[in-house]
Amino acid sequence: MESRKVTDEIFLQAMREMRFVPAKEGGRSGKPKPSEKEALVFDFHGMTVEKALGVLEEILLRREREKKNIHLIVGQGNHSPSLHAPLRQMVESVLQEKGISYTYQKGVIRL
Repeated sequence: MESRKVTDEIFLQAMREMRFVPAKEGGRSGKPKPSEKEALVFDFHGMTVEKALGVLEEILLRREREKKNIHLIVGQGNHSPSLHAPLRQMVESVLQEKGISYTYQKGVIRL
């Protein structure tokens, strides 16, 4: 029971630090694209891979409950010392393990 309490506290702290970003409006008409209109957008910038992994698990549970599209801003690795995208690699690995289809474009993974 104590481990559940610690896990809940870690999740709550991560959610307090997470930035929720409204989906961009797209198209020439200025109306949101259907895929963006109903999307929940989460920004992982500045998170460690370990922290992002815990948050990702909660996001995937929320996705199952709410049946909404998810946009995960993971970046392109431009600011990483090795110039690769460790968050992107971790997120894609988890999604592949779980058999969840996604697309990636310019630093954003869309589910």
